[in-house]
Amino acid sequence: GIDLGLGAVIDQRIEGKDLNFLPYELEKSFSRAKIKRAMTEFPLVLENRILYEPPVFFASSNYFLSPAFLFTMLLMLAASSWYYSAKSPLLFRALRTLAFFGAGLLGLTELCIWLFTNHTDAAWNLNLLWACPLFIPLGAISFFRESWGTRFFQMLKIWLPLVLAFWFFLPQTLNSSLIPLVAALLVLSFDPKFTSGTSGTQPS
Repeated sequence: GIDLGLGAVIDQRIEGKDLNFLPYELEKSFSRAKIKRAMTEFPLVLENRILYEPPVFFASSNYFLSPAFLFTMLLMLAASSWYYSAKSPLLFRALRTLAFFGAGLLGLTELCIWLFTNHTDAAWNLNLLWACPLFIPLGAISFFRESWGTRFFQMLKIWLPLVLAFWFFLPQTLNSSLIPLVAALLVLSFDPKFTSGTSGTQPS
């Protein structure tokens, strides 16, 4: 949620007093603070005492429920549906619609948080480079009138590889677990395959 909802402004390096939003750094600042009375300085903190220390549990997370694994499965499903789209065109079109509609809905949410709320940390969210609100109508149109979105998909076959190529060089640190998701959108941007009897062209 943090990686998707917050923008590039949170990835700026902070130091000094700005670090005091972290409890550990605030504790260190308090321990160094002094109170000056007349010509004498007194420490602000006279004593440190731990009132409660919770037990520590070490547990490994389930990789099969992680975003990286789930998005990789989505990428494999997208590649398989494209490869077999000649036999099952409806599956490919349905998956394309769901994937682009979901990415567009995510982008619309991020854009609304940026523009219409007072969450300044959500500004300049570069996830909009791959989660574009225009994907919402694109996903719906491509299911019923596939030819209407052809030109847009041609643009995405150039745009999404550029996003992936500069993924680690952008001003905002994008989560690497999202790379398979973007790659799945790229696969779904390609025209579906057709049988040899159509001579590689889409039937009208």
